[in-house]
Amino acid sequence: ARLSGDNLPPDDVFHFTLPVYQTPRVIVAEGITLGPETLRPGFFLRKALAAGGECAVRTAAAAQLEELPLESQTAVFLADPGKLSDRSLVRLERFLESGGTLVLFPGDRTRPEDYARLDFLPAKPDGMRQLAAGRQPVRIAEPSHPLFADTWDSSTPFPALPQQRLLDWKPLDEARVLLTIGSA
Repeated sequence: ARLSGDNLPPDDVFHFTLPVYQTPRVIVAEGITLGPETLRPGFFLRKALAAGGECAVRTAAAAQLEELPLESQTAVFLADPGKLSDRSLVRLERFLESGGTLVLFPGDRTRPEDYARLDFLPAKPDGMRQLAAGRQPVRIAEPSHPLFADTWDSSTPFPALPQQRLLDWKPLDEARVLLTIGSA
């Protein structure tokens, strides 16, 4: 923007940026990539991400994280990845440091010890529990937090989550619990 001169030249020109929307680019890294697609850990996740039609989803084996270019990705979903290599962990940490998003989906292959190796997490796993069948109680610790504000209330309850197991997490340093699922 250029303003008319007012004998103060430093404020005559103003530069600003306009954010340009880009389609999210996502990698779903699965621990199991053999067998029918419907039995793989990221099947429903891929379907949910594709539902909006504006998300570029790429599926890869968790072992491929050692070599896949992560820099151009928006998010990486770890769908029951199992034990990740040291090289994969370093690459994921760099991805997070550059502003990427990492989402964890525990499953049958991944044990709490495997998540304990992820030094960049704000919490460490403190065990795993089997959940009773049916809808699990959800408690939001900070309803005014931007993730939850004006999203869920008594008229629009938290969506039902089909879960069998739950990882208990112990927050580290400045981390805080925003949401708990299941009875503690």
